[in-house]
Amino acid sequence: MEQKELFEYYRSLWEHKKNRSGLSHTEKAWNERADEWAQELDQDSAMSRVTNRRVSEAVRLLTAKGIFHPEADVIDIGCGPGRFVAAFAGRVRYAEGTDISPRMLQFGSEYCQEQGIDNVSFTACDFKNTTVEEMGWNGRFDLVFSCMTPAVSSYDSLEKMIAMSRGYCCNTCCIDSKSRLETEIAGILGLQNTRPFWNGDWFYSLLNLVWLLGYYPETDYYTLDYTEPRRIAPNMVRDKLKRMCPGQEFSEEQIKQVCEGLLKLSENGIFTDICTNRYGTVLWDTRVMRKQNSMAEKMPKGRKMP
Repeated sequence: MEQKELFEYYRSLWEHKKNRSGLSHTEKAWNERADEWAQELDQDSAMSRVTNRRVSEAVRLLTAKGIFHPEADVIDIGCGPGRFVAAFAGRVRYAEGTDISPRMLQFGSEYCQEQGIDNVSFTACDFKNTTVEEMGWNGRFDLVFSCMTPAVSSYDSLEKMIAMSRGYCCNTCCIDSKSRLETEIAGILGLQNTRPFWNGDWFYSLLNLVWLLGYYPETDYYTLDYTEPRRIAPNMVRDKLKRMCPGQEFSEEQIKQVCEGLLKLSENGIFTDICTNRYGTVLWDTRVMRKQNSMAEKMPKGRKMP
């Protein structure tokens, strides 16, 4: 396969993966989720423990690579309620967070104020539909970071990340997940060959795209085990099935069947989900490129490939 064909293959795989969750990623949808997210993060919940571990692993890697230093400026794209921004801010000169949801950013700003962190800012932005130039972000940051966000969901957004960086780009995502809840749902409905939403496609395709663009991507991995109590309810089952079987429709009778089956495995309506997630990070220095055999050789930052 020719290099350009390879590039288009991985580009298509990455963009397909990023858009198959079946969930809405509008400002309204994320504003509506913001209060629940903030409440979960403020408690000793599975979500807060997972988020804290993901933040600490990012800090571990970026510190070890020497990317954090007193003169560094960093940005987190799709920052949500700002936990990565807050953690990064203590190690750099300035940290910015951007998200499509002003409500999420409000929680991020309030959290930083509570922690006494003042070298931060939060900017509401639909990253997919804005330009680096209009935001004043061209070559602005020593690190452009993203973690499991739909904001970086196309090759255009990857180009924007690279154009924003005067140093490194970094993307982290889940590459493999196992869930007792998903296993039981599949068994109840007799679903065959279900594939976890997080199955490595996103990581693998981005790694190859970055290489084909001429950079030297580095990788890092960690595993996270946790339990999560899940209250059995139709909406919870519907959301889970959207991720398990994107595009497939399930009847109300099937939803009821799943709820009844899970209730038999629950205590007082609470099902204990046992989860194992493995995460992968792709990190690359935008200043260092191969001299030949690159799809982006001599191409100015922010310019699309021919």
